[in-house]
Amino acid sequence: MQGNNPFKRTEAVQPKVKLLLFGAAGVGKTYFSLGAPGKVAVIDTEGGTAFYAGRSGLSEFDVLSTKTYRDVREAIQFIASGNHGYSTLVIDPVTVIWETLQDAAQIRRAALNAKRGRGSTNPDEADLEMLDWAQIKRAWKSTLTALINLPVHVICVAREKEDVEKRGEQLVKIGFKADAEKATGYFFDAILRLTSDGTVRKAVVVKDRTGAHALGAEITAPTFATVFGKVLDSKATGVRVTPDEETAAAVDALVDAGDLASKVVDALIASGIDPDAVLEKKGWENFENLTEKDADAIIAWASKK
Repeated sequence: MQGNNPFKRTEAVQPKVKLLLFGAAGVGKTYFSLGAPGKVAVIDTEGGTAFYAGRSGLSEFDVLSTKTYRDVREAIQFIASGNHGYSTLVIDPVTVIWETLQDAAQIRRAALNAKRGRGSTNPDEADLEMLDWAQIKRAWKSTLTALINLPVHVICVAREKEDVEKRGEQLVKIGFKADAEKATGYFFDAILRLTSDGTVRKAVVVKDRTGAHALGAEITAPTFATVFGKVLDSKATGVRVTPDEETAAAVDALVDAGDLASKVVDALIASGIDPDAVLEKKGWENFENLTEKDADAIIAWASKK
């Protein structure tokens, strides 16, 4: 019996660049981002766009000021709907969302510690457990996957931090990297580090799948158009591969193991719902003992949120 063909014919499409942009404060990350093509939608997590309205050389832009993961996911869903006039989505900086996910997890963990009578009840001191980190990273990677699938250009701005490696008993600085979850860079077509000596701004190419620039290349006075102009003027043929290796492995594990608890947690997080809050409301210790009927009910409820 012949099954459905899982392959898709490639098409010539106008490429949509997915860019991770990082650098120290004041090097022009926001200015670069607001010069992206078309009308720009900006998720502003620290008020960085406040003084850019009306500046010459920048694109028209609308702003959503927020620091919450829920607002970011709703905004991404809106862009995915296609019912808008935006050509580019900017998150500036995405580092704040990564930090908010961790802060929220600490608040939840402190509340659970208080309920269970163990561990610190101070959110600033509560130690995150393995389940906490699993939920944080699942939410983060789910968001990045949604971003790279958007039919618009995406620029995720990140703060900069030192990149170090352990050599013997010492940590040695080997450069700089984006301040975000360590696997973040794998999701993006290109990664640029912006630098400035006070007079000249440069973009250093850390990664470039588009083939426009060699790794390590330095671009003086960079703009979105000068960095990606050749890419935007061309048409690429191909189909974007969306899931990363870890996500694909998790999907296969769920299919093989039929893990109801994991399916429920994934469904809740994908809908922006805190799994621990559901546990607390229901008075459950975990989702491990759910019946298939109860699990299906929770997943159906989450999908409507």
